[in-house]
Amino acid sequence: MDALLFRTPVHAALLGIDISSSAVKLVELHVNQERHFEVVTYAVVPLPEGAVRDHEIADERAIANAINEVLKKSVSRYDNGVGY
Repeated sequence: MDALLFRTPVHAALLGIDISSSAVKLVELHVNQERHFEVVTYAVVPLPEGAVRDHEIADERAIANAINEVLKKSVSRYDNGVGY
């Protein structure tokens, strides 16, 4: 983690999205003046049953909809990724 921190400019925004078999989760981090990560926002959107099977995306449309929904729900300021 220290290697990432040293390469991350102050006030940088980092966006993490986790797709599991049950939900899409989002966390947005900012680096403050002290070069510490701060959680700015997070959100979780449940997935319909069967959208992910055996660690593989089975329903691309459901996943795309969930990603768009989690971005809206989080009120993320990130605008360089999936359009919403």
